[in-house]
Amino acid sequence: MIFLISPSKNMLPHPWSTDGFTPIFKKESQVLLQVIQQFDIEQLMTLFACSKAIATDNYHRFQRFEEVHTAIYSYTGQVYQGIHKVPLNSQQIQFLQEHLYIVSGLYGLVRPLDVIGLYRLPMDLTLKEKELCCYWKPYLKPILQHHQLVNLCSDEYYAAFKDESLDIINVEFLTKEQRTPHSMKLKSLRGQMIQLVAINRVDDVESLQLVQVENYVYDEVLSSRQKLVYKEQSRSL
Repeated sequence: MIFLISPSKNMLPHPWSTDGFTPIFKKESQVLLQVIQQFDIEQLMTLFACSKAIATDNYHRFQRFEEVHTAIYSYTGQVYQGIHKVPLNSQQIQFLQEHLYIVSGLYGLVRPLDVIGLYRLPMDLTLKEKELCCYWKPYLKPILQHHQLVNLCSDEYYAAFKDESLDIINVEFLTKEQRTPHSMKLKSLRGQMIQLVAINRVDDVESLQLVQVENYVYDEVLSSRQKLVYKEQSRSL
């Protein structure tokens, strides 16, 4: 069983140690890197629809691109705060190395202990008249087709591997009112699920159904073969 999550736009340096790995699609990522390095600050502002400060920061990152950071500790968004809500030990991180992929606009697939650079490259961007999700899909499908996949990605990253021929289980969180939690909460829940997967070494559907994330528990009635629904329960007094 392989779990898939989105990266985060925010990253911080985390120099790698001797147990670092090379990303699977390192060569393919260099093609994209060479394209993005041709953009100036104004072009990056337009491409990312961001402020000049963010564009400037990323311009300098791309121009001085250094692949020296351990992935699982370098992404710092809400999902990753959820993953590290309780520090994971080396055995738990190693379990994730074998069961978790971060779907990346620059690298395609990133494993937790892969050594990467600091970057900003959302999957819904178009470079050289081709959407990144379309660029990556032919590379991702052969890697993923031999596994049962658990999708915890946002829609833009799911688009890079969404395919009827793949065995994909989508995870959905619902509030007591059967609504999707707000974005920040949803990201935190996804991260905390990955944390529990690592702690409990979850590697099959039956075990995943037993996982309780905060007060969200598996709902058999709302779930199906292709979708696992975790519904918010009232907290005990």
